[in-house]
Amino acid sequence: MKRKTIYIILLLGSWLFSSCIYDEEIEDVEMTTERAILININTLASHQATSRSISANSENQVADLYMLMYDASGKFLKYKKASKITNQDTYGQTKTASFPLETSEVIPSNTILRFYANVDDNVTNFASQLSALVAGTSEIDTFNPVYNASTAWNTTSDTNFDKIPMWGGPVDTNDLRTDDPVTLIEGNNSTIKVQLMRAMARINVTVQDLTLKVKSVDVYNALSSGYVASTEENLNGFYV
Repeated sequence: MKRKTIYIILLLGSWLFSSCIYDEEIEDVEMTTERAILININTLASHQATSRSISANSENQVADLYMLMYDASGKFLKYKKASKITNQDTYGQTKTASFPLETSEVIPSNTILRFYANVDDNVTNFASQLSALVAGTSEIDTFNPVYNASTAWNTTSDTNFDKIPMWGGPVDTNDLRTDDPVTLIEGNNSTIKVQLMRAMARINVTVQDLTLKVKSVDVYNALSSGYVASTEENLNGFYV
């Protein structure tokens, strides 16, 4: 009788153990995928200035990129920082930036976009200035951070240089600046063309006498700081 009781207990224990395993196998697992806005950007146009002191890939480098969203009337909505920036060509001129979305985040419709690049290390308290913007109140043209340039900009070599601050937004099919609202979607926004402009001065030197040749140019009274973005009156429609 005792042997039969032990046998029944063993069978019962085996059934309970197999039942637990079976329950684990059919448990539902929720699969999640990262949500993001993908934006294609261009860091150089044919009419823009270049330093020529470092390689094109270094000069086009973007270490950090912020996208600011404004409503159709120019009131600040929110901002996002790119989580990943991928070069699309040899010279680093064209890139794809990925801006992460929260799980249930809704993308604002009809937004005006502004972009700021390479500001984390070059603009003092940039994050604090950005956090001070008030949604629904701050105007689009009032945010223009200043970068420091108390000494000559460091472009010693491709392993020792300071990344150049950039600013920009969407352009039309003719590469003209446009503040027309755009509709962002989750995923690739390939229909939106974005151009960044460098915070860099351009000097054109013209010589009338063809027998003379310019060998060097010296600049005096250089500014100790500058704006990342240009003011509207200093733009001619292009990003110049």
